[in-house]
Amino acid sequence: MNPRVEEARIRKALRDCERRGYRVYEPMECVKEAIERFGDSLAVSCSFGSCSVVVLHMTLQLKPDVKVVFNNTGVEYPETYAYRDLLKKEWKLNLIETKPIKSFWQCIKEYGFPLYRGKKGKGKYGNPGKPIFLLVKWIEASNQKFPCNTGSLHAYCSLGRRSIEACGDQHSVG
Repeated sequence: MNPRVEEARIRKALRDCERRGYRVYEPMECVKEAIERFGDSLAVSCSFGSCSVVVLHMTLQLKPDVKVVFNNTGVEYPETYAYRDLLKKEWKLNLIETKPIKSFWQCIKEYGFPLYRGKKGKGKYGNPGKPIFLLVKWIEASNQKFPCNTGSLHAYCSLGRRSIEACGDQHSVG
């Protein structure tokens, strides 16, 4: 990763937010607001990859008993399982493990390989951004409490605040 390229991408994203009138949250501010809003119903989805572990760590600093949801697809690297087990023990995680109804390989056999996120066009999975768009749209329309994960934390903090159109724009749904 080229630091100059990343810096330019961040500057552009901040300009885009300012131009559209979106508020930019500090990460810990976003986590605090989610905890205040959802309290004990809050859960953090964690793949035990670098990004989700950072969100988990920030959340644990403020809510050590937060529920942590790990979706075990059955195709993670062995190191991911080892890291999950290490953090569960070291951080005393309130870990909830979920598994899909169909295995990854059953889905590949039935539907074929999914399109990668940046690909335009139609495929068996359609627009990869549409599921989160529909989730955020439902959340905002229903104004209900819901278990929050890193995806919905992202949606809540950066997408759902200004308007649902922001989410649609970001995910090319319209």
